[in-house]
Amino acid sequence: MISYTLRKYLLFFYPIFLSILFGLLIYVAASLYRHEMGVIDDGIYNKLLNWSENFKKIEGGFAYSGDTSFFTMSSPKEFDEETLEFSIKFKDEQIVDQVAVIYIDVTQINDKGRPEGIFNDFYRPQHGINRFKISKQKLPKGCKMMIGFFWKSEWGLVVPPNYEKITYNISQ
Repeated sequence: MISYTLRKYLLFFYPIFLSILFGLLIYVAASLYRHEMGVIDDGIYNKLLNWSENFKKIEGGFAYSGDTSFFTMSSPKEFDEETLEFSIKFKDEQIVDQVAVIYIDVTQINDKGRPEGIFNDFYRPQHGINRFKISKQKLPKGCKMMIGFFWKSEWGLVVPPNYEKITYNISQ
């Protein structure tokens, strides 16, 4: 038979042990969910997606939304002379599940006065803060960077998908 003192300790520590075990299970489940949603892919930055597979879905063009209010952008930070880092955060986290890709498009006005593409990349959206790091070698002075996303419900359809974006002018 269990002594009175041992039983008293078991009754005291049993709920604490269960609380710790339950907390650990919640932590593991949340970590797996965050990993599945892409939050910890490639460190803190959003994962770069296959360009050719995604570009096929917008070859016919896309419709601009004007400036969107679905997310906010932090001002780019210059940590060194080679890279430019910035981040966006969706105002409503539920929107992230409806986003197909985040698209960054950098253009510059050419000698003929027409916009000319410098580069464009597709990224996987993630919950929380979406962070990007771009090489400054790709960013000539006076170029325009558009950061936005496409809805999953429109992505890959025949009609041009809507591009929800904001524009940032780069003046290095």
